[in-house]
Amino acid sequence: MARNGVYFSRMYSPIGRSAQFCSVLLKVSLRELGGVNRRLVWQLYNRDLYRHKDDINVICELLAVKHGDIELDLFSNSVLDVFIEFLCTK
Repeated sequence: MARNGVYFSRMYSPIGRSAQFCSVLLKVSLRELGGVNRRLVWQLYNRDLYRHKDDINVICELLAVKHGDIELDLFSNSVLDVFIEFLCTK
């Protein structure tokens, strides 16, 4: 009975609903979610961003070529689209 009361109380709060959703999605207890803080999230975000930095730079340059900001007559727009799609989905 108390378990249902805690669950439904959590559902009345937007923060509680978000915590419950993350708990179910990640299959962890709410106590384990308490260790996640802003610093940890920022470190993980920067690590992932750094890992994809080269791909992001190439995509930016290909988009600049496609939109005419940089001139490069080696590839048609359809070939540029294939390159961009490959980099975005690999």
